[in-house]
Amino acid sequence: MPKWPAQLVVIIPDTTLSTHSNLQELTVRAGMLARFMAIAEVSRVLLYRENPSADDQAGKTLSLLLRFSVVPQYLRRQLFPIIPELRYSGLLPPLNIPTHPQTRRISVGDVRVALLKEGSTSQAWIDLDQLADVRGTPSLGAPPGLSRLFFGRLVSRSPPIVEPVDSFPGYAGFYVEETHHPLLPFLQKLRGLRLATSRYGIEYGKVCREIVKRAGEVQPTYLVFGSPSLDLNEMAEKAGFSLKSAVDYVLNLDPNQVVKSIRTDEAVPIALFELWGLSSALARDFRGILASWAGSRRCPEALPVDLRIVNELPRWILQKRKLMKSLDFFSFIGESGGLMSIMNIVRHPQP
Repeated sequence: MPKWPAQLVVIIPDTTLSTHSNLQELTVRAGMLARFMAIAEVSRVLLYRENPSADDQAGKTLSLLLRFSVVPQYLRRQLFPIIPELRYSGLLPPLNIPTHPQTRRISVGDVRVALLKEGSTSQAWIDLDQLADVRGTPSLGAPPGLSRLFFGRLVSRSPPIVEPVDSFPGYAGFYVEETHHPLLPFLQKLRGLRLATSRYGIEYGKVCREIVKRAGEVQPTYLVFGSPSLDLNEMAEKAGFSLKSAVDYVLNLDPNQVVKSIRTDEAVPIALFELWGLSSALARDFRGILASWAGSRRCPEALPVDLRIVNELPRWILQKRKLMKSLDFFSFIGESGGLMSIMNIVRHPQP
């Protein structure tokens, strides 16, 4: 079941990981970003140029690592050459999405991501130790959007034959795209629900029901982030335009933040799980303890909650605090979903 009622597109600057000059650390952070995107079932990741005149090597490396993470393991050797930027690719955490089979080898009838042999339209690699013949014309461009990738169904193992199909039965990962347009014209051209993140925005809990409703009516939803050095509002002011005029909502997804700034690679998981947690709570009947608590306290218009959850919450929080001692920030977010939101609720309850 999708985490958000519309296709979710994340827009981040090419400087997202520019504060990490060490390639090893940059690789790990890019891998965690890919994990967060996959957990939230993001459909596309768009990278925009924060400063078109500056060097974009950090953005190219981030784009490469995100694409590498989405491509199934059995195709990476054919797609990616041995280059310095992939020196630490072994540190990338596995996405474990349906297109990344872990143990079972392909069987007749299975659908996989396939890769056309370079210079050929009749042979492809598809989770086998040998090339398979392609029966039909494939629709190229499976996630992450590389030109020779397509979805194919194995119809025979001996001889190996693959038949192209139009789609994958499940989440297949996200597309990675880059744009060289300035931020303002780029945002204005987008068609869909545009959500900008900023510490100067309106608290999400005050408009969450309205946004979730609109997300179900308009496709897709764009979630836009600023850079590690500049908030989106600050970027807009520097470029001489109003952020509010370029998007539908400017949201503060962590109104209780105590740090001076939240880096982009930290803001992405917080925002994704805020959206995920509240949209799930509003869509369900509030029987779950955590969904009920988060939905009702962060979104004042939500349904009444069974007060027995108050008795359960302290014990649950103590368990999670133990978890926090053994995990870093990123692992903590990944393991516990929208837990950071709930911890904020406990520290700063709304009247």
